[in-house]
Amino acid sequence: MSGACIRDVVVTVVAVPYRPGVGAIVTAGLVLTEARHVLVEVRTDDGVVGLGEAVPRPSIYGETVESIVVALQQLLVPPLLGMSPLDVERIWQRWERVVGNTTAKAALDMACHDIQGKLAGLPLHRMLGGWAGGRIPLTMPVAIADDMVEQAKTAVAGGYGAVKLKVGKDLRRDVATVEAVRSAIGPDPMLYADANQGYGTSDALEAARQFGSLGVDLLEEPVSAGNTAARVQLAREAHVPLLLDETLMTQSDLLREIQLGTPSAISVRSPRSGITGSRKVVALAEAAEVACLVGSHRELGVATIASAHLAAGFRAMRLPAELGVSTLLSHSLLTEPLRIDDGWLTLPDGPGLGIELDRAAVSRHRVGDAIAIAEAVR
Repeated sequence: MSGACIRDVVVTVVAVPYRPGVGAIVTAGLVLTEARHVLVEVRTDDGVVGLGEAVPRPSIYGETVESIVVALQQLLVPPLLGMSPLDVERIWQRWERVVGNTTAKAALDMACHDIQGKLAGLPLHRMLGGWAGGRIPLTMPVAIADDMVEQAKTAVAGGYGAVKLKVGKDLRRDVATVEAVRSAIGPDPMLYADANQGYGTSDALEAARQFGSLGVDLLEEPVSAGNTAARVQLAREAHVPLLLDETLMTQSDLLREIQLGTPSAISVRSPRSGITGSRKVVALAEAAEVACLVGSHRELGVATIASAHLAAGFRAMRLPAELGVSTLLSHSLLTEPLRIDDGWLTLPDGPGLGIELDRAAVSRHRVGDAIAIAEAVR
């Protein structure tokens, strides 16, 4: 491998709308009308470029587009300039005293792993373990809307073997929707519900009881992350196995929940923990015999493909990846469209992430000027 060092980082804010007819994406915790994200390009002194993507979710991580850009400029990029993109543990050590800024760190980590794959001449999923080869099954997430049943039917008819329903705003409506969807798609497709921490304890317990009787396979984040007692009670009653996501901000969070016996499955996200942190989370889950799936923050093409490499790399990724939702965006910003057919995603076979940015598309969707960061901390 090359001895290349990181020369500079280019940061670009983009805003990509959803396809016509999709409308707003509604969950218990947010409403989205576009993907307003931050792209990073980590460039080495011998010309290799790694791509990453930061996804602002103020209600989950406390980060906005503006805070991500400032954190990159002032806190995260300067310490890694001149370092090798191979030395990700050293890079994360330099960020130890930068609290939070989760997705900004993850984007840079993603880009460093893209470079590693390019230097090795291997697709990232093979460097991670190569478990699934180059093709992974997908889940189609369905946001809160009047046509959730039709969306679920369309997904299953299109080859998706799993459907995830957003719930958590109105228990009575949620139960009716789950019942209608299960009836419409039949007993075979995997069906799970994500409350995005939207229920209180009593509603969560009632939701679990009713969802269990309706054939729901997993219940994701039914209560707030701080409501540990309710999660323990839900796990003990075992009406529906729990899938944990936002509760697991750190490896220590996962270790605590494993010790409490709450998760049957966990969601792993490259925009939250990067590749470095995700590998460690997967290892913890596998040791505890907890299933993993790759979750989605409705990423653009860069982070979608990074997450797909995670899903294809590890044996513990036993459940379909939630990356079908990427089809709702009007553009991936990649030169080659995502290859999704019959509910399966085929990964690119080039080195690293195996993708290139569509520069014309990035220019059309860019918000403000791109920013080059090339000055190290003195």
